[in-house]
Amino acid sequence: MAGGRLLLSVASAAALLWTFILYAPLSSPSTPQDADRRALRHAQATLNNQKAYIAMLIAANETTARRLAASEARAEQMAKRLEALSTASTLRAAESDAQVEQLRRKLDLAPQGSAEKHADALLDDGRNFLLATRAEPATTRPLHLQRQLRTLLGMARLLNRTLVLPAAWCDCRDTSQLTDCSNGPVHPLFDCPVREPLGTGNAKGVLPQLRPPRVMLAKLPDSLRCSHVRLTLPLGLDSEQLSHALRHYASTRLLEVDAPHETYCGPSTRASEAERAAEAALDEFVSAAFDGG
Repeated sequence: MAGGRLLLSVASAAALLWTFILYAPLSSPSTPQDADRRALRHAQATLNNQKAYIAMLIAANETTARRLAASEARAEQMAKRLEALSTASTLRAAESDAQVEQLRRKLDLAPQGSAEKHADALLDDGRNFLLATRAEPATTRPLHLQRQLRTLLGMARLLNRTLVLPAAWCDCRDTSQLTDCSNGPVHPLFDCPVREPLGTGNAKGVLPQLRPPRVMLAKLPDSLRCSHVRLTLPLGLDSEQLSHALRHYASTRLLEVDAPHETYCGPSTRASEAERAAEAALDEFVSAAFDGG
């Protein structure tokens, strides 16, 4: 019995030794192949990280490129808008200059008084007109003339009416009939010699349509004669008050206003920037014209 146990113990020991011999290489330290595999896995992980970083950079660059393209497109649109605004402003100025030139052609400027001959063409064209009262005594002081012209231009622009220029500017002894005038040069806008040196200025697209004072000497067309109102308005009206006061006369063809230079005082405190800019342009125009520009 004891011999059997000894034999079993020897056999077990031999089996364990054989197992150790067979599997010892598996539990031995890492081989060079294992190190190479680990280095390969590390290199692959590093490569994957670099690929992800490069992809992120590419995406960021694409986003930046899209934003840059959008900014360039907006800049191009703004440039086109500015060009359109500049073109429109130039066209308005050219249109105003064309009005002066067209009036010169209509008047023919020689001989003096041609406007009276062409009164039908200058008046009966469907427009509504504005003029200062002709029966008032002519005041020939330069500052009064300048103020009167400036006020009438502002009122005509505000009311969208064609202005019949005041006869007080004509250097004639009888301004009601424009007779016995001086031998000075005939001004192209007034169709008469003027009392003060007066240029044509720069209209800047805000100058209303103009007619010379001589057209009122001819027989008025029935369309004007039957729609002619003379008004005495309160003093010191701004643009908003003047428009409100004349709201019922929008269809009246010919408005004749007493003392316009005392009636209209310019844009109201609630006037738009465009209206203020137009009034400032008229100030500049009258100043330049009065200086002979």
